[in-house]
Amino acid sequence: MDIMATTDPANVHHIMSTSFSNYPKGPEFQKIFDIFGDGLFIADSDSWKNQRKIAKALTTHRQFYQFLVKTTQDKVEKGLIPVQNREDTFSRALDDAEEVIFLRYFKPKILWKLQRLLGFGPEQKMKEAWEIVDQVAATFISKKREELRGGNISKREGEGEDLLTSYIKMEGEMFIGSKSQDEFMRDTVVNFLIAGRENCLAWFFWLVFKNPRVEARIREELQSIIPDKEAKDQWRLFHTEELKNLVYLQAALFETLRLYPAVPVEHKKPLQPDILPSGHHVNPKMNIMFLPYAMGRMTSIWGEDRLEFKPERFISERGGMKHVPTNKFIAFNSLYWEEHCTHPDEGNGS
Repeated sequence: MDIMATTDPANVHHIMSTSFSNYPKGPEFQKIFDIFGDGLFIADSDSWKNQRKIAKALTTHRQFYQFLVKTTQDKVEKGLIPVQNREDTFSRALDDAEEVIFLRYFKPKILWKLQRLLGFGPEQKMKEAWEIVDQVAATFISKKREELRGGNISKREGEGEDLLTSYIKMEGEMFIGSKSQDEFMRDTVVNFLIAGRENCLAWFFWLVFKNPRVEARIREELQSIIPDKEAKDQWRLFHTEELKNLVYLQAALFETLRLYPAVPVEHKKPLQPDILPSGHHVNPKMNIMFLPYAMGRMTSIWGEDRLEFKPERFISERGGMKHVPTNKFIAFNSLYWEEHCTHPDEGNGS
């Protein structure tokens, strides 16, 4: 496998923005991540556009927002760290699958495919993990369909609606290509389960704990939005609407994603020969990898303080969120600032 790895921000911008249509993930990526099926995080081209459109519509819908708020509040009120007295088979299966996917990157394709064919080594672990993941996904889907058919889903005011319910209600209205409804739903559930499992909050809490200065600033910002009639030294649950304009808190989350991106490695394959801004020639036989994890720690991109947890680098002189170019901060993707940034102060990065 001919692989080119890059951390050049100009190359990343070219691949993820300027010439995005020429750089799909490619069939090799889909083979390595085959447990994901044809879900959103594996899909390319029209399939990706269609699934992304559906996912965006559902995740930005008011009902899902209400569900997310209610679920988050319940988790905080009932304990951030649930105690599990039994082994989590599903989590172990996902760990095994991720380990095998990592190994596939560095093994000759013929070797891991032979292991899969003969059923030994890491590929046997993948087979067993796949069976567990399929079983869990099928159970979720069948139970939810049964609840919907029987009208057993009671929804209180303000509780909203989970994603699986929304997807099932849309069955028959979505273009899913050659996939059956069951296959599409399985792939969708698995993709969201795996994506939801990998989040930055654990790193965020760890980094805040290790940096008392940042913790103090976050506390100060939180206290500033508490109404004067309330005591500021008592435990309080903040609601989402109260938090959406907190610049320092958002900057701290962005800084966490800079150091610990949810996707540490990106994989692309050119459809047509191309010349990257760095001058390197690429062709359809090559696999291109760029490394958000490494980029978040490079002096040439972030300066001498690159390893410091410093939310201020995302805050402009005017006190709003600084527009950091996506060729520097690739933790989301090139579409993030266009669609999601709530404080798009102009700036050139730090």
